[in-house]
Amino acid sequence: MNKFDFTFILLKYRGKILLTAKENNLIDLKNFLWNFIGGVKEQNKSELETIIKLVENETGIKLPSAHFLSRQRIKDITEYFYFAELSDDNVNNMERLEGRLISFYSFSEIKKLLLTDSTKLFISKHGDILEQS
Repeated sequence: MNKFDFTFILLKYRGKILLTAKENNLIDLKNFLWNFIGGVKEQNKSELETIIKLVENETGIKLPSAHFLSRQRIKDITEYFYFAELSDDNVNNMERLEGRLISFYSFSEIKKLLLTDSTKLFISKHGDILEQS
């Protein structure tokens, strides 16, 4: 059985959090399943290199770096959580990947959204970052 590790990043801009959803991930007529940018860690790349590449692939944003927050081990899978603040330049040059939704939400708005399990776990571990303006 192959072991997969995952990386996720919380991107924050002016007190709001960037979330993404796949357009085909409509749960009901008005609710999408939202998540932080993340994915499977690439072999021969560090977790940081993987998350920086994922952010660029999904948004066009070239992050110079990201801060490691924590890791969570569940059975034989490890999830790595990162954080970065976005600049005006990052947001002004952001591109939406075809078939993906991208939006910024406040912490109170996030509480009302349908979220993936990994996003819920991230928030439970690092909700203090979400609440800071």
